[in-house]
Amino acid sequence: MAEQRTIDRLAVRHRRGRADQHERWATAIVDLADLPDRVVDGDPHHESMTRYSGANGVLQAGTWTSTPGRWRVFGGRDEFCTLLSGRVALITASGERQEFGPGDSFLIPNGFDGFWEVMETATKHFVILHREPL
Repeated sequence: MAEQRTIDRLAVRHRRGRADQHERWATAIVDLADLPDRVVDGDPHHESMTRYSGANGVLQAGTWTSTPGRWRVFGGRDEFCTLLSGRVALITASGERQEFGPGDSFLIPNGFDGFWEVMETATKHFVILHREPL
């Protein structure tokens, strides 16, 4: 994974012509144990590296990794994802399940009611457009 991050950093610096671009990226480690009302199975831990955040924070892009578990989807956003590794599923509140693996891309629309499940530690690239929850 470190190699991929290096390649991405070089690509961003080359396109933008800024040697300091990587210094603006923020990494966050999230322990969902701090949000017990969201987790329904397992003990998932997330690491997220924000690679772009608009001036007002409405649009964000980055890379995210999670260990296995299942939790309620966060609302108030449209999220486009491309899975780089691992296995995940989106499960609607009515039980419909869609599974994704490396190379798959998908959109979670604002208003989606359901669950994220990570079956194998997974890494994805994401673009999030924050919105008012539906």
